[in-house]
Amino acid sequence: MPPLHPDAWRVVPLFAIAALVLFWVWTPLGWVGVAFTIWCATLFREPERVSPARPAAVVSPIDGLVVEVGSAPPPSELGIEGGDLLCVSIALGPWDSHVARVPAEGRLVKLARDHGGRTGERLAARFESEAGTIAVTLVAEGPGRRIHADTREDDKVQAGGRLGLVLFAGHVEVYLPAGMVPAVAAGQRMVAGETVLGEAPPLPRSKM
Repeated sequence: MPPLHPDAWRVVPLFAIAALVLFWVWTPLGWVGVAFTIWCATLFREPERVSPARPAAVVSPIDGLVVEVGSAPPPSELGIEGGDLLCVSIALGPWDSHVARVPAEGRLVKLARDHGGRTGERLAARFESEAGTIAVTLVAEGPGRRIHADTREDDKVQAGGRLGLVLFAGHVEVYLPAGMVPAVAAGQRMVAGETVLGEAPPLPRSKM
């Protein structure tokens, strides 16, 4: 099994303890608890990923399924001007790794968290990279604080590096730099840190 995100050791043991209690109540229930413990551990798995060596590319920050590609305004709290951007929405599946990755090499310039009450928690991040300005919103659906950030504002980041963790259900929205053409479509499976969502065109060569 791949290594687990460090926060796994704060959550998975609770499922294991619950399984032991269920064994004491009724053995079949205990086995159900074991199954849920294994399932919980799979959400925290952090397999090694190799990002493409293309600084102008934006990679998927999460495993999952593209559910929509369209135009939408980026989160206002990130201070990105210029109107709507191309947004790729990716839904997490129940067996996907829930570890979020950095979409491009560059710098994390702003983080904004909205606890959202019963509607769910949101964590928005703004990156400046060779590809341009990128916004990523992690959304954990349901009550509780279930998004863990592994990066801080002003951190230098690498594509495919650890961004955070989303538990237990949610989706991710990626706002591509202005003018970028999407390289994915609705219904396509994403591999965090590897699948290219889009790439900035090369700069024109100057004439000698």
